[in-house]
Amino acid sequence: MKKYMTLEANFKFRSMSNYIPDVVFSCVDGHELKMQLMLPRETDKAHPLFVFLQGSGWTYPNVYPKLPMFADFAEKGIAVAMIVHRNRNKGYPAPAFLEDAKTAVRFLRANAAKYCIDKDRIIFGGSSSGGNTALLMGQTGDDPRYKTGEYPNESDAVMGVVDVCGPSDLIRFAAHIGGTDDWMKNDFCTSFCGADANFEQRAALLHEMSPLRIFENTRVLQPTLFIHGSEDKLVLPLETETMLERLEREGCECYYLNVEGAKHDGDGMWSREVYDVILEFILGLTNKK
Repeated sequence: MKKYMTLEANFKFRSMSNYIPDVVFSCVDGHELKMQLMLPRETDKAHPLFVFLQGSGWTYPNVYPKLPMFADFAEKGIAVAMIVHRNRNKGYPAPAFLEDAKTAVRFLRANAAKYCIDKDRIIFGGSSSGGNTALLMGQTGDDPRYKTGEYPNESDAVMGVVDVCGPSDLIRFAAHIGGTDDWMKNDFCTSFCGADANFEQRAALLHEMSPLRIFENTRVLQPTLFIHGSEDKLVLPLETETMLERLEREGCECYYLNVEGAKHDGDGMWSREVYDVILEFILGLTNKK
């Protein structure tokens, strides 16, 4: 290191970020939902946005463990929003989680000028149940069935998806974790679908929340980055492989990162290299605009 140095003043805060905690984006049924924002400090241009939903088994996501790594995205010019949703174990069955994710995107579009966000460059990502949500976000942009009354004039469509070990077929996934012939009655199906739902209603809802199944009707070719651990025993790599194959068969722009030896989500899945692949995917899509 030199003993005496000179640098130019950084008046525009290039390559710097700002953290805004606990931003309320929804108050549905009197229940406040808050996001964590990490934003580039440059305010002379609108920035692409990456919305991320941490996996929680569709309960309540813990947004904090990945904040430090995603802060690096903001320093590289990508705004990041870490969001949450209502908890299936607290009486909010599907599609509450999807409604909340869409509300978050509409909130961010409604406040795009305030946060220097480019409305036309929004990518949604998530891990595990958040990965399932990300795929659903890609397939159901502006679907009126999942639009609440909050920020109704904004779109909830996104331009790309990052799915990290998310289940694409919830009927197959529920049967896998159920382990018995009457798995449709297990705790997951009961809280995910609602305790009062009968067998036919549960089957229909699991089908509706399965990106692989609804793709047969939507045929939305959303650019998608898939990431999965080769030794994931909770959400099998088959969940990614079948969705990838189906999208690619239709000509969709897809990428697949296999994390050799990794198990599910936090168990060996994440590294600096994985974050770098996600960042490369985001920059590749958003720089096309």
